[in-house]
Amino acid sequence: MREGEKGSALLLTLFILIVFTMLGIAVIGATVGGAQRSMTREKDVQSLHLAEMALNEAVAQIAAYFDGKEDINEEEVGEYIREIESKINLSSTVGTSIDKAVGTIDGIKLVGTEEVGSGYGKNYTIKITSTADVDGVTRKLEQQVVLNSFPEFLQYAFGSEGNLYINGSPYILGNLYSGKKLYIKNEADYIYEDSEKTKRTVYPALRGSAYVQSPDSIQYCYVENAGASGCENDRPGDYRQIKLSDASGNKSVEEVLGIPESMIEIRSSKKFVEVNVEESFLDKLYEAAGIARGTVALGSDLKSGAEALIDSLSIPRMIKPAQPADPDEDEELEYQNALNDYYDQFRTDELTGSYVFPGDLAVTGEEYARLLYSAGSKNERGEEVGVYKSNWFIVEGDLAIDNQNEAEALDVRGNILVTGDVLIRGDVRMDATIFTLGETTIEDAAIEGLNGSELVLISKGPILINRVEAFNEITNPYDPEPTNTTQSPPVLNAFFYTDSSAELYGVGSAFWIRGGFFSKGDMVINAVLGNTDKGTDDLMFDARNELSTEELIDVSEKNSSLTALKRQSRFVIDYNSDVYSDQNVGLPRVRQINMAIGKKRFAD
Repeated sequence: MREGEKGSALLLTLFILIVFTMLGIAVIGATVGGAQRSMTREKDVQSLHLAEMALNEAVAQIAAYFDGKEDINEEEVGEYIREIESKINLSSTVGTSIDKAVGTIDGIKLVGTEEVGSGYGKNYTIKITSTADVDGVTRKLEQQVVLNSFPEFLQYAFGSEGNLYINGSPYILGNLYSGKKLYIKNEADYIYEDSEKTKRTVYPALRGSAYVQSPDSIQYCYVENAGASGCENDRPGDYRQIKLSDASGNKSVEEVLGIPESMIEIRSSKKFVEVNVEESFLDKLYEAAGIARGTVALGSDLKSGAEALIDSLSIPRMIKPAQPADPDEDEELEYQNALNDYYDQFRTDELTGSYVFPGDLAVTGEEYARLLYSAGSKNERGEEVGVYKSNWFIVEGDLAIDNQNEAEALDVRGNILVTGDVLIRGDVRMDATIFTLGETTIEDAAIEGLNGSELVLISKGPILINRVEAFNEITNPYDPEPTNTTQSPPVLNAFFYTDSSAELYGVGSAFWIRGGFFSKGDMVINAVLGNTDKGTDDLMFDARNELSTEELIDVSEKNSSLTALKRQSRFVIDYNSDVYSDQNVGLPRVRQINMAIGKKRFAD
């Protein structure tokens, strides 16, 4: 060993020991730090979970507060909300088995009211805040709950409390609701010369949110080639699960409905506020008489039960003057004057009170020229000691609004109760709410809004819309805000509700609805694009339905050509929220509160 190298082994050994000691300390530090971070992360997750539990507890307490409160009117909603904060136990803790962990409801506060329509009602928005602390790790969350007393079906462009089938390419501007499953396919079903047929076309275009039971409840079918075997409505096994963000292989929501996944909203059928047509009919019947609602059931024969009840109420009856037998000159003159006075109620006068029309009524534009209340009388509702009084025209039988004058539209304005069936045919202008205990047929009809208003028709039986603009040419895409009042096909300014099932066709017929359509039972919509003509053995379809696979799945709003194409669907529904203000008196009152629960988010 050289003279200058004595002791170097010791230094090297010491250096190595220091290095390994530092590495050991670093490893221990990393392990301890990782454990601390894991523990902090676990506490963070636990505190978030506890804060969510506190919000859920608050929502449950609000729901429990309204449970059992029936026949809620608009004024009571605001009063109840002002009581909630004092009634609900704020700062109450939610249960947990974690040491040094607590979740509390911090506040329930009314943060805003939004008037819907003019004088109909309001949305009341409550903000709930919560805090959770797990051993010093704190999370603060908030959630909004919107309360109102509106009929829930009026909040959607279309929907069903049962299964909803969208076959082909309807164009929907507004939200939809499905109370069970939502089935979608790029193929429309139709019947031609008594033969069941199908037409491959594009998927629908939805310009709103889809309210469903769960993302898993959305099913789709894709028909690759024209004439290929597609999916049958009565064979749900033919359909596939929609693709979600964590799935692969199937088509996405955007490919099938034209909306991002974020626009899928969960609305449980258990929380859906139903409308009972029979009960609503009774509500309005007692309002027409201006007396307190009695405890009465119409029985299995709704028509005869309703007419027996009507006959027991003190409501003026429109009795047509009876022609005297073998009259003299004075008697004949008296009869003719009485007859003219009777018909003037439907020719030149405006009705102002509640009336009963015994038997079937056909408003044709001739003797019964129109059915017209004054605007004030139609929208007037009084209240005295909790009893409401409004003006209703009650038909003990069938009502036909059948315009036989092609040169001029027939006017209808009022709130109408019909114990039988309803037929609407021809060119009519309407500002009306109609309840019918029978079936409804809309046939070769154009329903314009009277003075910018519309029709709301609530039917116990099924609603059939047929031969509306059959085989007429679609000259321009649907325009939500037309520069003139005419479109081709003309628009049905109406909102339809049926207590039954519904099957609608925009294949041979073409109809555009500005309003909505909702059914208690299953609903099926069939639609194609562009023009349809009669053929020898089948319908002849527009080439607009024949798109490539790439075009079929490109449903982005950025693709303006495809968006314009879908606006030429033979079935268009454009949601109209003005029904709340236009038909406020006629709309059914709900017997429970509506609660729309927003998403949880971190508090500011």
